Amino acid sequence: MTTTLRSHWGGCPPSLGFLASLLLVVAPPSPAAAQESPTRAPDPRVVHRCMDVEAGPWSPAPRNDGGPEVPTRPPDESADSVLYALPPRMVFTADGPPPRGDGFVIEIPADALPTPHPYRTWRREGDALLVSFSTGFAGVHGRLLPADGGWAGTVSNSSDVAGRLRYRRDVRFRVVECASPPPVPASADRPLLRRVELAGGASLALGEPIPSGLRSRPQGASGLHVDEPVAGTLAGAEAVTVRLARGGVVAEIRLRYPEPFDVEALWSRLEAEYGPGERGDGRFPGRMWTNRTTTVLGTPSHGERLQARLLLIDPRHPR
Repeated sequence: MTTTLRSHWGGCPPSLGFLASLLLVVAPPSPAAAQESPTRAPDPRVVHRCMDVEAGPWSPAPRNDGGPEVPTRPPDESADSVLYALPPRMVFTADGPPPRGDGFVIEIPADALPTPHPYRTWRREGDALLVSFSTGFAGVHGRLLPADGGWAGTVSNSSDVAGRLRYRRDVRFRVVECASPPPVPASADRPLLRRVELAGGASLALGEPIPSGLRSRPQGASGLHVDEPVAGTLAGAEAVTVRLARGGVVAEIRLRYPEPFDVEALWSRLEAEYGPGERGDGRFPGRMWTNRTTTVLGTPSHGERLQARLLLIDPRHPR
């Protein structure tokens, strides 16, 4: 059965603007990741250790105050619920704090399956280990205690969408040799479009710097308008803009298509190469493809005010 975007959002399909804002907005850090001073020496039992994650099934975590809750399906680490995924391997560093966060940074080795969270932190509170994996608007936060040479406890998901039913799961962090192969390699992530080919032979790619010599002009504080036509699978766009993250790498690529444009043919080309995208309905008849590092979000034209668009976003590079 085809999964729709509606089923992921409590029965109400989001607008393109709402989806894009959720992917890009940065909210204050969760209390679960706050309070420890980054100048305090990190716990030697944790710092520089590599840990593999074992996680149990999700179960509902109803509110204690009896307030209303929007029924939602348990996170299954596909589509938008990948925002609640944990990395199979992580490294607890002494670096910190990340932007808009406290505690110390959790790194994911380059050869291990990543997560979409730009904010990954740990800190100690008494005997407990507190961890947080957040995009700024959604993520997982947990509290673990020492167990069998590692750590065991519970994590729960969170979102800034008010009233959504939360879930929790038991987890265990097992200390491993950093040189050992990760339990799930980075190559296990679903392949997805991250590059836009240009007619002059150059290309724009998420996570990479702008190619030298590219004809472009500034747009806003961190954007560029690209003055070269698009080639290949995404050909036909009449405007291309990019947003640059800290360090000058591409965090987002936006393509706008003319009216009229056969957007269904574009969806078909993408689905032939990357598999079915989630289908919108009602007010959002678009497509969305996701993995742990990339979201490809497309919308057809909508009256005279909104032309067909395609967005490529790396959520690990927030605004």
